[in-house]
Amino acid sequence: MKKYAHIIIVWFALLFCGGCSHDAVLEMSGSEAMLVNLNISVALSDISQAGTRANDTYPTPPINDNEKIQSLRIIVVRNPDTDNIVEQNRIYNLQSEPSTDYYIEKMKVVSNEKKRIYLLVNEGAEMTTSGFPAKRKLVNYDFSKIQLGSPFPTGVISDLSIQLNDNTEKIDGLLPMSECHTIDVKNEDYECKLFVTRVTTKFTFNVTNKSGQPLNITQLSIDKMAQKEYFLPRNAIYTEKETEDGKTYKDITSFDVPTNTGYYTYDASALFKGQLPIGGTKTNDDRPIYLLEGKHKDDKNRDNPYLLTLGINGTELKSYLPNLPHLPRNTHVVVNVTINEQDIDCVVDVRPYTEIELEPDFGL
Repeated sequence: MKKYAHIIIVWFALLFCGGCSHDAVLEMSGSEAMLVNLNISVALSDISQAGTRANDTYPTPPINDNEKIQSLRIIVVRNPDTDNIVEQNRIYNLQSEPSTDYYIEKMKVVSNEKKRIYLLVNEGAEMTTSGFPAKRKLVNYDFSKIQLGSPFPTGVISDLSIQLNDNTEKIDGLLPMSECHTIDVKNEDYECKLFVTRVTTKFTFNVTNKSGQPLNITQLSIDKMAQKEYFLPRNAIYTEKETEDGKTYKDITSFDVPTNTGYYTYDASALFKGQLPIGGTKTNDDRPIYLLEGKHKDDKNRDNPYLLTLGINGTELKSYLPNLPHLPRNTHVVVNVTINEQDIDCVVDVRPYTEIELEPDFGL
């Protein structure tokens, strides 16, 4: 079994654009409250937070600034099970120089309390909606209105969702990322290493013609894609795994989706239609497809519910993709399709997990 190590260290920001001062925290907490330094370091969930930068990245080096951190909001909530009061709400702007480096942020907080920390990345992300000229926000909420000293709107934030409304819609701009962590701060300075998770799944298709004759690609689609997901991971269970060279990453093994999630067939044909010469390859590597996490169960194939349809010379060829019982966020699925003289080979690389060969049901 082949494993992959992919490292991106994320740097959050020299430009501080919000938050509360030392005096404001004291006023909010009472003059006798003792303040300590809370040092927060943040990285993507498939990153080992080591002291040195790794040489390779997951899933690939950012192909454009949309795949980098352009804003980070840190919200700290005091005693979330009882008081649930907002202690910090800071946003860091990296839009002028998007980065993927590593950074530690320091802030003053009240000691001897449980804290819940919300990490919200690229909250202003927008996308194009089919049939409408204006773009819409992926997460329809103004986080800047969350006031210091006020109750945190836990239910509202937990239920925020991202939705796709059409079978050709995909996230086509900034990639949102998010996470929520709970820590205990004692009567001393505290340092915590936290992570954020991309909200999307990423698909890359590589279709190669080794059939000995020119071909016409007429369709490429994938069935059972989710139309809706939570912005923050819901009841996600993370398993820490280790690559062959000793690097660690987090694998989402279980998660919840909204009860009213619909599923549809995503049509990527526009990216692949046209002539495919002998020995040629069509790929969307430079035009990534970002879709939503999901966990659909297909009655015909409950273990592998995602159905790929490839149209060649007007004939539809179908096969279920293996190794995909569900699609958690932060998954990069690379589908390598080779069209031979008598059959089609397909290798599905689910990063950073395993590479397996597919014995497809379809053929020429």
